[in-house]
Amino acid sequence: MARGWPWSDVVRLQSLVPLLAVLASPFSLITSVSAAEVPIAPPATPTLVDEHADDQALVVTADRRETVKDRTFASIDVVGQEEVRERGYQPFIHDWLRGLPGVDVNQTGGGFAGTTQVRLRGAKSGETRFLRDGIPVTDASAIDNGPLIELFDPLGLERVEVVRGSQSGLYGSGANGGVVNLISARPTSAHRMGVRLEGGSHATLAGGAQASGPLVGGLGYVVGIGGLVSDGFSTATDADANGDPRDHEADGIERLGANLRLQHTGKHGLLYLSSNVVEATQDFDGFPPPTFTLAPDDRDSTQELDSWRIAGGGEWRPRQQVTIASDVAYTASERRYPQETTYTKEFLADDLFANVRAHAGLPGDFSADLGVDGLWQQAELIDAAGSASIDESARLIGVWLTLAYDLPWLALSATGRHDDHSREGDADTWRVGAATFWFEQQYKVFASAGSGFRAPSLYELYDPFYGNPDLEPQTSLSADLGHTIRPAGSGWSLTNTGFLTRYKDAITFDPNTFVSINLPSDARIHGIENALAWNGTHGGIAATYTWQDSDDGDGASLPQLPDHKLMIAGTGRVFDGWLRLYAERQWSRLSGGQDLPPYTVVGASAGWAISRNWEIYGRADNLLDEDYEIQPSYATPRRAAYGGVRATF
Repeated sequence: MARGWPWSDVVRLQSLVPLLAVLASPFSLITSVSAAEVPIAPPATPTLVDEHADDQALVVTADRRETVKDRTFASIDVVGQEEVRERGYQPFIHDWLRGLPGVDVNQTGGGFAGTTQVRLRGAKSGETRFLRDGIPVTDASAIDNGPLIELFDPLGLERVEVVRGSQSGLYGSGANGGVVNLISARPTSAHRMGVRLEGGSHATLAGGAQASGPLVGGLGYVVGIGGLVSDGFSTATDADANGDPRDHEADGIERLGANLRLQHTGKHGLLYLSSNVVEATQDFDGFPPPTFTLAPDDRDSTQELDSWRIAGGGEWRPRQQVTIASDVAYTASERRYPQETTYTKEFLADDLFANVRAHAGLPGDFSADLGVDGLWQQAELIDAAGSASIDESARLIGVWLTLAYDLPWLALSATGRHDDHSREGDADTWRVGAATFWFEQQYKVFASAGSGFRAPSLYELYDPFYGNPDLEPQTSLSADLGHTIRPAGSGWSLTNTGFLTRYKDAITFDPNTFVSINLPSDARIHGIENALAWNGTHGGIAATYTWQDSDDGDGASLPQLPDHKLMIAGTGRVFDGWLRLYAERQWSRLSGGQDLPPYTVVGASAGWAISRNWEIYGRADNLLDEDYEIQPSYATPRRAAYGGVRATF
């Protein structure tokens, strides 16, 4: 079983590091300010500490560096700890993203044990680039190279940043629809600890504990462990059930996760070492022999996942306006299907990522960012007989440069990137954007355009049943135009954004030949995202409405996309407690060759800080017990309730 990396690929990345150093060296000559004047940002608030700081003030995903959120031209949303708290501490990362404009969360294989797709602006899930602290979260053995996000524990996350629109110019392959960046908690200046425990419907029990604080000499730590176990509900159901699980057997899930971050902060920057571990088992309903049809009472189909990552790097600030940073991460994943007797029984993946990047302020309100990154992947698929049906590797190395211009009333940015793929060859992508600010920053008009590409995954190329070695890379062009109104002191904000994306050689699965293909016609998606919000001391209101229209090139809509989606939520805060009510409505969803009926889901969450250190909370999903489907013949959650307690010390 080959698990190593070709030395030629490693040497190739190493040969680019001196080139980056040469290109970055003039940055250190731009300013003569003493390094002692460099401001070092204070550590961020830990995940389990409830503080009302504005954690949306700075974002790092839009430009691969710290940027004030309101001054970026990117369409970006941030889900922070206060919102997670008021939603009732949902235990799945994808639930944090529900209701954001332009974001569709589909669990196409059912509920807790279903396969989760996060789609940005209608792009397929493989075109959403997931990151953790700016480092790609990938699985070389997965169908579309994406992670099993439903099996990752959100414990240890400080916030999630979502950037919509093509970001391949910054992040390379697989960012055609946008980027989701999972930002980890940072060490705190004082020792803090939090514990949370909850239980509820479907015999669900979940909890976690996290500690954070200083060690010695500028060294701090964050460590946590969390888990979830649930009987779940039926993944598959009857064809006429309209999402009702009925009396079929439940499909459960067990998940255990742990995280560790050590970080040293000094006068000139920081160094860190982090690790994340996930172990999970989930039941699902497969297509067992001899009929190979969906089996709602399939008790044997089980998926087991073991995944771990270790990452390290740092940031050096030799001058006031110069920052040089680097990260290296290695991820290993193993998925097993113990009862599988016909197809792939074991999926093995190795992912190695490395990058070096530099930022510098230039004369005349200009700045520059330059980077090199590389991703090496190896996948091995073991069939039921114990033979390797796939044993392949791929390498992708990219170089990118961003030039920006920033005035109080105007921000401009242009990015160019060149990637070299070991199989697909060269790919050039770009991104440009502009934002202008009026009435003392209360009104912003922004626009962006960019190109994207996605190289076929190793699975799509080489799987013996579904693979197609003749696949070509998928490319795209996208653009958006919008405005934001934020009257000073009112607490109100309104954002409206129109977007358009066109695809060439889009990669999809052909249900007739059962192999991956490039669409012969160019597909397109366009739509409008709208977000209205008000937030005050004693409450808040949020509403999002997304309209999107798609065409696969032959006049048919792309599947799994609602034409219209509306989310309305209201929160009241009084006497150290809160109550949140929400309603979500979706229309006109095409899936499995069927037009599914519209549906409305209503839910609520509430909590009360009974003392400075103790808090109780609860949440209820699908209060009206709505029957609905996202995919034909698959169940969706019925009415459910959960309650828990949280303590901080």
